[in-house]
Amino acid sequence: MANPNFLLTASEGDELRMPEAGATHRDDPARIGTSPENLVVAFYYWPLLVEALAKFPSADWVKLAAEFGSPMQPVRSPAEALADPLWRDDGIVAEVADPDEGTLRMVGSTYRLQTSDGKPKGPAPALGADTAEVLQEARAAAASYSAPAVPAASDASGKAPLAGVKVLDLGLAIAGPFGAQVLADLGADVIKVNALHDVYWQLNHIALTSNRNKRSLAVNLKTPEGMDILRRLVEQCDVVHHNMRYDAAIRLGVDYESLKKLNPSIIYCHTRGSSTGRAI
Repeated sequence: MANPNFLLTASEGDELRMPEAGATHRDDPARIGTSPENLVVAFYYWPLLVEALAKFPSADWVKLAAEFGSPMQPVRSPAEALADPLWRDDGIVAEVADPDEGTLRMVGSTYRLQTSDGKPKGPAPALGADTAEVLQEARAAAASYSAPAVPAASDASGKAPLAGVKVLDLGLAIAGPFGAQVLADLGADVIKVNALHDVYWQLNHIALTSNRNKRSLAVNLKTPEGMDILRRLVEQCDVVHHNMRYDAAIRLGVDYESLKKLNPSIIYCHTRGSSTGRAI
């Protein structure tokens, strides 16, 4: 969502300047949301914002927005994105040595598992390099294959694949909640935890496409009573997911180490962007 006040205030003069203290993007009264009526607001502000943004280089805008706490990134080509130092430091972009083409940049590790680094091991194999091994595995599999017995209709449980799995969804917007929705569609019991002020995130089209089949409750996690409710939920769940900044998760007490003490068998999923330039 664009924040008109930030863009227009910062670009009023001949130099970009930081807006007044306390004027956060969350408090922008002209913030352009995603509901249909905001199309009128966007139509009004569009030419004003185009003019404001055009006054200064994109790099200056990105730097000021980061200091202000408002998300902003330039539109880039794939080649430019693969050269992003933040993504390279984070491992999202990897470099591999190809025997024919030299050093190549490619998509690296976009997610990490606790017991697997998931990093690219090298360039794509040469054409036909693994043919003999694949054929050998196929012959072995064919030789040992036997048709599985077809269960009687009365033996079919009719249960969904993830029936009995309980998931605690602390996600916001779509990057995390959509994944939890997939688990709910597969039969998991997903409990969506919302903040008391989450009306916006429960009424827009993003919410309507990422919270199907979930149960929900609103909890103030910044109070002792709210955290007590969360801890009891964690003790009962198999999976916990969130997509907040990890330093915020640590401050709130919902980081992996804290929740593991409550439930040693918990599966912990943290979805994030490349906000730090390092692995977490």
